[in-house]
Amino acid sequence: MRNSRLRVLVIICLPLIASGILSTAIINSYGTTQLKSQSEQFGQTISDHVAISAAAHLFNRDILGLNVLLSNLITSEHFNAASVYDNDKNLLAQVGKKVAKVGSQKQPDPTFTQQITFQNVSVGYVQISFDQRASQQQLHITLYYSLIIHVLLIISIGLLGWFYGDLFYIWTLQAGAKSPRQIDRQSSANESQAITTNKNPIKKDPVASVINAGTTTIMRIKVSPRRLLPSYLEQLKQACMLHSGQLETTLPEIKQGKDILVCFRQTDQLLQASCAGLLLLEIFSKSNSKATVAIGIHWVLDQKDKIHFEQATKHASYLASISQNQLLISRAVHDHINLLEQYDSQAFHSSLVRDGEVYWLKTLNNAELIRNQAKTLGQNVLGNDSRH
Repeated sequence: MRNSRLRVLVIICLPLIASGILSTAIINSYGTTQLKSQSEQFGQTISDHVAISAAAHLFNRDILGLNVLLSNLITSEHFNAASVYDNDKNLLAQVGKKVAKVGSQKQPDPTFTQQITFQNVSVGYVQISFDQRASQQQLHITLYYSLIIHVLLIISIGLLGWFYGDLFYIWTLQAGAKSPRQIDRQSSANESQAITTNKNPIKKDPVASVINAGTTTIMRIKVSPRRLLPSYLEQLKQACMLHSGQLETTLPEIKQGKDILVCFRQTDQLLQASCAGLLLLEIFSKSNSKATVAIGIHWVLDQKDKIHFEQATKHASYLASISQNQLLISRAVHDHINLLEQYDSQAFHSSLVRDGEVYWLKTLNNAELIRNQAKTLGQNVLGNDSRH
């Protein structure tokens, strides 16, 4: 299930990372624009006010009054320098010092200039340097908070995805197809139709009555951990071939991490699929490794119907996903083998499925034969697995 956890982490975390990057960029762009606009409005308003207040002092050449006026302005956190010049550009009064850089940016503080007039006559001008550090600090704090919140959110959801990713993966896997109840009902309806429309129905056991040329029993096999799968691959093939199973998954697909798909198409396909599944469980139980196998079995009445075949394949894969080293069968399969004494099955109880939807096939009446087959096929497994 490690791959499913990684898929869940990628699915969940990538949108969060993209959201963090985009939201930080948007906040920075919008905040910088608003800061510049408000700074210009505020700075120009203050420079207009200082120009009016300094008019009388400049006309009377009251240098002390000009310095006091500028000093009161600089005591606020918004300005770092102010100066007054006459019409000949001679400096008359100056308080503070202009800052050429703001933080790590090589950008000077904005300077606002306003003419000083006295009785409609220009007597000089005032220059005020606006200090952006306080405002930009607030913007940076907002950006830091945005990044911290996204990092904490990614970590929290990442941990949830890692520990509970299997449940999420199973849920997404099941969402692509019909629910188990819907699939089983569809299968039962198709089976009933096949029986009623057949002019010469085969009057054998209940299972054989619905087996036709297109019926296929599907078995999904999941081996964990996947790194041990090569040690068992040959025995998997032999066990399936021993019971006329056809391996549909190619070797490159298996190396890419795809689950093994086996199809059974003979008349006694349910029996053969059950024997193959129990044989694999027996082989893995006798090995001395940590490898485990999970198996799910479902069937489809017409393999040429691609939609129903794909749904049945997903359903078998879903059964293998919730299996706990067991052979799980769908309700549709159970309803047909339940009347035969050779099958020993019981309801599978889990929070992931409704009661009566999934069954655990425990054993068959030929258990001794399966054990002997497993002993023969398992000899190579023990030798190969010890090298890992």
